[in-house]
Amino acid sequence: MSGVRARDWKRRADAARAVPWVHDVPDPDSAVPARERVSEFRAAASPTAFALATRLAAAPLTLPVMTALTASVPGAGPAHLTELLMSGLVRPASGDAERAAGVAFTFGADNRQELLALSRRRDTVRVLHDVRALLAHRAPSRPAIRSRRPVSRR
Repeated sequence: MSGVRARDWKRRADAARAVPWVHDVPDPDSAVPARERVSEFRAAASPTAFALATRLAAAPLTLPVMTALTASVPGAGPAHLTELLMSGLVRPASGDAERAAGVAFTFGADNRQELLALSRRRDTVRVLHDVRALLAHRAPSRPAIRSRRPVSRR
């Protein structure tokens, strides 16, 4: 779809609600203060997307974690995750084009702290518990503390 046709479609009453186009995505590293950026997101995003964003602020932003947490928020789906990813609050941090599980995102300066300040403590604790369980399930088991003593071979 050309830019002109897309712009016309976007103005239609039945166009998608508040998801900006790629060239409209705010720069996470701009000089806009985090408090203002999060406030604008809260005003424009759906309540479900904002609830998801506050939960994701307590987690590492990898695709497996984001997918699992999206499934744990009542009523949330890919569209709500897309609202966050297109908001300018996060940006791609790294990625492996061959493996979707290798893609990671990061919050812009102070955006994570602002979202955590607006979330409920019990939700944050629940996210930490869920992420720990998810990562423990996916990671190969290995001791958390390694012994410095040499292993004797008999």
